[in-house]
Amino acid sequence: MFSVRVNNANNRGNGVKGQAFVLGSGEARYDHNVVTGKFLLNKYFASVLFDTGADRSFISKNLSDMIKGTPTLLEAKYIIEIADGQIIEANHILKGCKLELASHILDIDLMLVTLGSFDVITGMD
Repeated sequence: MFSVRVNNANNRGNGVKGQAFVLGSGEARYDHNVVTGKFLLNKYFASVLFDTGADRSFISKNLSDMIKGTPTLLEAKYIIEIADGQIIEANHILKGCKLELASHILDIDLMLVTLGSFDVITGMD
């Protein structure tokens, strides 16, 4: 139940640290700055949040298991602090996922994290 807004900053060599703000699917529906919907990702329908404030894109661990991609270990873990102070980490990325938008196929890389309301959060990476 969060929209990820990441600010890049080195975290003393332990990875990259970011920040996220809480935004559930119900709240996103009424925010004119947010686009959500069901789209095809690797031929599976996914609930997607498009977040222009995020500089990375994420996929829920549940959906990543379904699409059967092979995750790649990140060189440095990606640390995300959400608005309530909770820290989550991304250690793996699915490269070359195919997101279909209005008959256009976009190649995107997705970091694996635990997501609540959405299957995928796409940023501006």
